[in-house]
Amino acid sequence: MTRRRRLPRQDSPVENPAAQQNVVPDLMSVQRVAQQKEMLDRLVQAAERSFQEKQAVSIRRDWCNPVPAQLKVDTVQTFLKAFHDESAMEIATCSVCYMKKKPRDLDHVDWKRAVPAGIRPAITGLLACKRCFPDEDGEADVPICFTCRDAFDRHRVPAACMGSTTHIGCEHRYPKALRELTPLEEKLISLNAAYGFITKFNVQRGQQTGPTYRKHIVGHISVFPNDVESLAVTILPHPLVSTLDQVHVIWTGLERPKPPDVSKLLSVRPGTLRTALQWLRVNNPLYADIVINEEEMSSWAFEDGSQVPALAYQRMVREEETAEEAIRTAQIVPPADRGQDLPAQSSTVEDIAAELAERSKHSLVPIEPTGSAHSPSLEEATADETEERLFELTYIISE
Repeated sequence: MTRRRRLPRQDSPVENPAAQQNVVPDLMSVQRVAQQKEMLDRLVQAAERSFQEKQAVSIRRDWCNPVPAQLKVDTVQTFLKAFHDESAMEIATCSVCYMKKKPRDLDHVDWKRAVPAGIRPAITGLLACKRCFPDEDGEADVPICFTCRDAFDRHRVPAACMGSTTHIGCEHRYPKALRELTPLEEKLISLNAAYGFITKFNVQRGQQTGPTYRKHIVGHISVFPNDVESLAVTILPHPLVSTLDQVHVIWTGLERPKPPDVSKLLSVRPGTLRTALQWLRVNNPLYADIVINEEEMSSWAFEDGSQVPALAYQRMVREEETAEEAIRTAQIVPPADRGQDLPAQSSTVEDIAAELAERSKHSLVPIEPTGSAHSPSLEEATADETEERLFELTYIISE
């Protein structure tokens, strides 16, 4: 029986070894493969050297020897040097995204050359400030982070500059009249504030803590419908009584905060409010028809000669954690989420019971009245440095 020879398919290419040998490989692919092989070889060699060093240390039993004192000193010095290295701290600001960056992550370049002309119309609001982006020749070098530079090289707008961020601008856009307003002052002159926040402060003697040293609270917050009637008001500032219904200050501890201690949060300066409203009437069309309520501002009474309204200071509430709350949430809510420092060791039920018993002893001691004008504030009492917590302050603004 004669066997038939199988013929190749007509639609399939005919194999031609000579033709395959003449195909020129892609140069980029060859270089990429070579780089990958070189990198892999370096990794294998580094792993092999590390294994050999560990094996030699194990054979010599060096791990049994005590650590030399000089090595300890060198380690601590190296750590402190790296800890205080400003080039590794996020203290510099990118002129484009306005985010804090490490100085070594910023590149000082001519923004006219770095920013492509095709995307400049999209970030006109960012480039409007001539202090951040000067037009003079020789002075156009500005700090730009590597992330923004990479986006500009690809002719794209940086991700941090998209959306409403392009309309916010830099700090130079905000006038002096609106700077350094306290949260309560902002609340009094705002038409509407679609936000709420909770801030906690832990004040201790001898430490740089206070209302200017904030700890953010992590957790859930409920958002309720805003009061739309405030959008149609024509008289500002708002009545202090109604504004304080949306501001809550809770303190815990042995000593009640004094007016200077909460001045960064609750101060209300009529002159500052008047200057801010006058600027807003001229420069903000939403405030063009606003009438300054001089009668309302003249009716405010202040606590002990300070700039803290007496009504706001008197509404501060003391609240201590109950034993049931401490026992139920001690193992669930981490101290960091409570706005507290991390403990040296985890608390047990016995520790909580002992702490509550100690608190009950202190709660029996009457608290001295705060009306005395001669009692020093926490800022003035720097001589009595102690680690004891004086009070803990929680500041809540809601809508």
